[in-house]
Amino acid sequence: MYLIALSLLLAAATPTTPPTEPAASDAQATADDSQGDVNRLICRRVTAIGSRVSSTRQCATAAEWARMRESARQGTDRVQANRSTNGG
Repeated sequence: MYLIALSLLLAAATPTTPPTEPAASDAQATADDSQGDVNRLICRRVTAIGSRVSSTRQCATAAEWARMRESARQGTDRVQANRSTNGG
């Protein structure tokens, strides 16, 4: 009983802090990339797949981000096209 009361007291006393860096959606990132200079440096926090803790900061120009996005899209299209032609 005392443990529950103590944990509730500590939870109420602990201030919540807002995240230091809001996550940008892909739509917002695309809108940001299309505006301004293509040589502008853009840094994004990339979270490792399967981890909620591990993340790295990647920096690239707007043109490089656009190239990476297009390459990923083409790779997805290629996999999906091969899957439908191979009967799988």
